[in-house]
Amino acid sequence: MEAFTKFYLQKFAGVVISWQYDTSTCEVIWHHGDSKYQCVVSLIQAVVLMLFNNKDEFTFDEIKEIINIDPEDLKTNLMSFLVAKERIVKKEPEVRLFYGEIY
Repeated sequence: MEAFTKFYLQKFAGVVISWQYDTSTCEVIWHHGDSKYQCVVSLIQAVVLMLFNNKDEFTFDEIKEIINIDPEDLKTNLMSFLVAKERIVKKEPEVRLFYGEIY
């Protein structure tokens, strides 16, 4: 983001860039076994999913600290993973608490 901002501001002097993270979307494609899956998620959700490329489990607090996000925003973004018909992320325990769980 910083590299693009720098490039853009050099090319278009006097322009102000304001990133709208909450309105952005990402297409995520992954393979599991012989199957290929894809879905469209928010930028925050994509960042959360990318964390799992490096580690199999995270606590709520670890995710919050790594991506530096407000706990309520993280809770909202994680909820959509947990209530979908096809769950992308599993939560332990499965009760509706959000602090201290493992994802």
